[in-house]
Amino acid sequence: PSSVSPAPTPTLLPPRPTATWHAASRSSADCRSAPGCSTSDRSGLSSRPQRQPQPAVKTPWRAPPLYTSIETPNPAIVRVTNQQGPIASLGSGTLVAKNAETGLVLSCAHIFSNGLGHVTVIFSDGHRYGAKLIGADRANDLSAMLIQAPDVEPAPLAMQVPSRGEPVTSAGYGQQGVFWANRGWVAGYVSLEGGTPGAAIEITGHAREGDSGGPI
Repeated sequence: PSSVSPAPTPTLLPPRPTATWHAASRSSADCRSAPGCSTSDRSGLSSRPQRQPQPAVKTPWRAPPLYTSIETPNPAIVRVTNQQGPIASLGSGTLVAKNAETGLVLSCAHIFSNGLGHVTVIFSDGHRYGAKLIGADRANDLSAMLIQAPDVEPAPLAMQVPSRGEPVTSAGYGQQGVFWANRGWVAGYVSLEGGTPGAAIEITGHAREGDSGGPI
């Protein structure tokens, strides 16, 4: 699960996912080598001697597949790097506002937990901007950065947080800079250690290292 603040957050609008389950089946070829199994001809007569029936084996329940895919990113979703000498901390973020001179990017705070180095914001079209960290809420794992105004429109912000069970999409660039969109559901609201009670959204699905700070 991944957790972000329920403060106004860019909301991607995915199609409602539909889970698919595949029932286990056994073919005639499988049956020939399976103990206690027999094949039948069209008349319904067994083509080999019947054996003592075996106890039924329950098929274990399997969770529905993860709704993950590599897609074309919203131009406002960015990659964030904090370079300190040979070591780089990687995360994702979102352009949420801009004026004629600057753009505001939100991300996570823990990419700055080991110090502040040279911070770069990278857009999907390859444009890079040096960033200035203007605020970090470490308890709620949020950070804010200013960059030169990019030629990209900010992502629209949701006016309310999603409800439990609502389908959502989280997104980020991972460690390798490859965009990834994860589709899941809101599992509930949780609190980060020392953070505001119930201020983080817990969702189902998969998140990679480097996806932290990306939007839901």
